[in-house]
This record gives sequence, structure tokens and C-alpha cells, in this order.
Amino acid sequence: MFVYKLPDIFHNQLKTPYIYEIHALYFLFLIAIIVDNSHNLLYYMLIKRVDMDCLFCKIANGIIKTDFVYENENLVAFNDIKPQAPVHIVIIPRKHIATMQDIDIEKSPIVASLLNIIPHIARTKKIDKTGYRVVINCNKDGGQEIFHLHVHLMGGRRFLWPPG
Repeated sequence: MFVYKLPDIFHNQLKTPYIYEIHALYFLFLIAIIVDNSHNLLYYMLIKRVDMDCLFCKIANGIIKTDFVYENENLVAFNDIKPQAPVHIVIIPRKHIATMQDIDIEKSPIVASLLNIIPHIARTKKIDKTGYRVVINCNKDGGQEIFHLHVHLMGGRRFLWPPG
């Protein structure tokens, strides 16, 4: 614990003694948010509640820098680092949803937005006329490697059936 004197402007508004005991860690956290909350690890972990073990959470929230093909307040899309086709885009929600099995009524609008943006991205990548494949893998046996819901949009080549 240490003692911190609040600026006089707060003293007038609070109308209480303006020397407070504050835990050092809490104080540093507050200062870090005030100074630069956009790149602060504590900000992402405590305020935005980002799962720091999830690669896609880090990408979606700008902790890992990635060039986005598309982004809005609910989702981001970027090129896959191991493309399986000439065009291979990964679309993810900013909010952490581990698998398709974790979708409920509250999360369904987020999933709808993932699917609704596919035609737009397909047009911008010029695969809308020739065709494309959309894949969502679920859990280990379904081929899911990163446990953050994501959609693969692939095109630019002919796909065979059955897959994999």
C-alpha cells in the first residue's frame, strides 16, 4: 500500500479527504490505462477480457498485427498463413467463441454476421463468379486446430468432393 494525493480538482468534487490508500498494482493499472490503453496487456486482459491464450483473440484485438482483408466491430478477416487455395481467407468473430458447439441464442447474431460477409469478401477477391468453398471445422475430429470459431473462405481453384 502507498498513499496517493488526488489532484485538487477531484477533492472539490468528492468533498472528502483526498489522500487515499491505494494498492500499488491497482494504481499502476489505472495509470497504464490512462496513458496508453490501446497497446496495454492489462487493458486487453482485464477491460476487453481477451483470452491471452487464444491466437485468434490476439489477432482480432490487434495484439498480433495482421493485415485485415475486412473488418468491422464484430469480426475480422485475413489471409490464412497456410493457404489451401489461391484465395484462402479466415473470418473470425472478435468475441471469443471456441467452437460451433458453443453457439447459443446470444451468439447467433455474431455467427450470422460471419456468414453474411462472405459474399462481399468473395466479390472483392473476384471468386464470386467462379465459385468458392466455405468451411467451418468443429473440434479435433472435425479438423479444428485453433479453438476460436472461424470460417474458411477458399477459392481460385476447382475443389473435389468428398473433401479431405
